[in-house]
Amino acid sequence: MEGINPILKGSVERYLKKSKYPNLEDVCAILGIGEEEEEAKLDVGDEISFVLKNGTAIRAFPVKKETDGMLFCSLNCLPERIAMSESGECDSYEESDVRKYLCENVYQALPENIKESLAPFENGDFLRIPTEKEVFGKNEYGEEEPESVTQWEPMKRVMNRVAGDSNDEYTVWYWLKNKSKNHSSAFAIATNTGTATNNGASYPFGVRPVFKIKI
Repeated sequence: MEGINPILKGSVERYLKKSKYPNLEDVCAILGIGEEEEEAKLDVGDEISFVLKNGTAIRAFPVKKETDGMLFCSLNCLPERIAMSESGECDSYEESDVRKYLCENVYQALPENIKESLAPFENGDFLRIPTEKEVFGKNEYGEEEPESVTQWEPMKRVMNRVAGDSNDEYTVWYWLKNKSKNHSSAFAIATNTGTATNNGASYPFGVRPVFKIKI
């Protein structure tokens, strides 16, 4: 498997070791290659894991193949609960304290080999949080997203919409990128039971990182 991203290579190797009857389709799903219809199997692949420089363990699973890499979503939220905006005033995710926390604190804590494996998003960030439509397939509480944005295939299962705390002891509420369409100082949220709602930007909730690995 020369030339393959080492993070994904490790996932393939673990899959081959633990699977009694490995097959090519599953390997392609892990790597994000193959025919378009294989995208629905992206959640078949083995999860990846690494540890931040501060000791926080990150586990993530593939949710969508994009042209420049494989999109991963963390299984659990980070240890800290962060307000979207401590002041309660925030016009968008781009201006939020959550984005600042991810781009400054969390990104700097990434191991160097992980930083080197990441592809940037359109705004140049390497970390973000999910949108309401990516998780739930529609914008019930948050501002509308383009038709090109669709629900991640794994999120059609409610258990994938639920995120645990960093110690995997209980489920938590976590922020979504969408500002509420009904409240000027609120954002969409995923609850600890896998449903959508919204809440005030000044309240601290979980942060579930999303990142893209180059393939």
